[in-house]
Amino acid sequence: MQLGVLIALATLAFIAFSIGLNLGLHGALAGHTSVLERRPSRGPPPSGAEQLSRGSDAANEEQQKRENFKIDTKTRVAPPQPRPKPAPETRPPSPPPPPPPPLPQQPLGAMQWSKARLLIEGVKETSSYKDNVAVATSRVTTISTASRKGTLEAFLASGGQFPIVLLTATRAKMLQVTLASIFSVRGVQKKNVLVVQDGLNAEVDSVVRGAGIALVQNLQNMEMIRQRQDPVDGAELIARHYKFALTTAFDRFPDAPALIIIEDDLLFSPDFYEYFHAVAPILCNDPSLFVISAWNDNGFKGKVQDPLSLSRTEFFPGLGWLLPRHLYKSELEQQWPQSHWDHWLRSPQIHKGREIVYPQIPRSYHNGVLGTFMNLETHNRYFRDIDYNQNRNVAWPSPTRAEVFVGAMSTVYEARISQLLTTTCVHIESVKQIAEGASGVYCVWIKVDPEPPEYQPPEFERIARFFGLWHEHKRGSHRGLHEFFFEDSYILLLNVFDPSKDRTNGMPGIFVGSYLNSKPVSAAIMHPRQFDTRLLLEGRRRRLKIASFSAQQAGQSCTQVCAALGKQCNAQHLPLLNTCEALREQFPCAGCSESLGHEQPAYVIPTAEDQFGPRRCLVNSRPEQTTCDAQHRFTKRLCACA
Repeated sequence: MQLGVLIALATLAFIAFSIGLNLGLHGALAGHTSVLERRPSRGPPPSGAEQLSRGSDAANEEQQKRENFKIDTKTRVAPPQPRPKPAPETRPPSPPPPPPPPLPQQPLGAMQWSKARLLIEGVKETSSYKDNVAVATSRVTTISTASRKGTLEAFLASGGQFPIVLLTATRAKMLQVTLASIFSVRGVQKKNVLVVQDGLNAEVDSVVRGAGIALVQNLQNMEMIRQRQDPVDGAELIARHYKFALTTAFDRFPDAPALIIIEDDLLFSPDFYEYFHAVAPILCNDPSLFVISAWNDNGFKGKVQDPLSLSRTEFFPGLGWLLPRHLYKSELEQQWPQSHWDHWLRSPQIHKGREIVYPQIPRSYHNGVLGTFMNLETHNRYFRDIDYNQNRNVAWPSPTRAEVFVGAMSTVYEARISQLLTTTCVHIESVKQIAEGASGVYCVWIKVDPEPPEYQPPEFERIARFFGLWHEHKRGSHRGLHEFFFEDSYILLLNVFDPSKDRTNGMPGIFVGSYLNSKPVSAAIMHPRQFDTRLLLEGRRRRLKIASFSAQQAGQSCTQVCAALGKQCNAQHLPLLNTCEALREQFPCAGCSESLGHEQPAYVIPTAEDQFGPRRCLVNSRPEQTTCDAQHRFTKRLCACA
């Protein structure tokens, strides 16, 4: 009887633990931070994020080990073969990783192409573009034949597979989810995966060994912490661990011409591995390229459509990337920085003008929610809605062909942009043209400092908020150009800032005006203040034909207003009424201004006290905070009822 009770209790405990893992896949794993430093490149993170993977997951245990740790050697290499299991009473074996979440099975052609996407595809049918493709393709063939396909191409042609190095530290539960995801990717085999752990966290050790994967434990940071009296900066620990992991992985796989680098807070698309193998040969054929990434900083839902389209940027994205051996060994390894390694890779002195290739639709997803430079608000704003590929039917040809990547080669890429600018684009004269929701391809010209001084508010942030992009201009930028889908349109957002002419302080800066000569005389340069999100709200309200209802007396909530009409308040439509135009249709506004209140948009009644602004209409500066139940004794509400 006692044995049966014990078995039942153990079973319940295992089920509870498994549920916890599944919940961790979709929500915050409290107390954990990130291996990679994910934070904005300047100032406090208004919503950027990025830092160290050492959270509260067994933090006390890890700290005690570091304080007590004494060892002469700097590294302990753990071979992949099994070793005697620890006693169950001190380290119980971890349960197997949970299965990855089911992915939708949709035919590749099931996505309906927008008019804008059809126009973009039409560019590829022009004779000018085809001529550039033909020249670039023949050049790829000539180079490949002359060099007998080069080291990287020969490796792939012989059936070689890139090794994957996974960096981790203390987050065992999140590591399990990441391992489950990477082994659900087509083509990934355990023999090609190496986990490099910073420290000796027992739970992480158990997860890796339980999965039957090779593990190397980096003890250098532990020794440094033991020897130093002052606190060690997290960015320094990360940079040191990265260099150790990269050098170790290249030594471990001596025949590999490149590595794929991932971390313990990522999820992956089914074609993640195929993507790198298909696109990697571009590095042999285009000297203007640096590395390849699986991440698009602006790959949000609604901003991307084409699963096989490739883009270029000067800003290193990380979050799943391919690093060539020759680049690391000949340029990076000997000068690897002591801190902020990712910002270092983004510096012109290191990338030397070379760009990163990345997919329009991301092939990785950032799953970490809490960290030193990461919180729930930041994650929700910049990472939650990344639309990474989850369609199993998207596939890359094997062996790869030049037409897969030739569109991202410099000459062809510029030919496509030139064709869009000169023949396809509608060069807007007012932001209202975008807000009104017309479909097509639009060129929007701006002039903002991509790297403003610390004391100067970033002008691009207002534009980014309008379109739903990262607030930092450099992310995803190619020579000052951002390309993305926006509602029914495709936008080319072109910055023509020239620091030698446009900076009043005379300080040097980033020149991004590469496409200024392609701007028609009639095309206006839009000022940041013109990008008012209320224009979007008004445009959507009119297109959706949202009806508005006004309160008959002050102090009524929208719940009461709608109930009196036999309807219910529609909270989702309330933000669309948050415009001066919508208020003026219902109230005799003596003026209209921004305010803050859960009952706004609203009209201040004539008998209100002077401090409340009688007869004024108020729009909410934070429309997402408007609720159905809010009310104020001096205002009449504008409501959406259904």
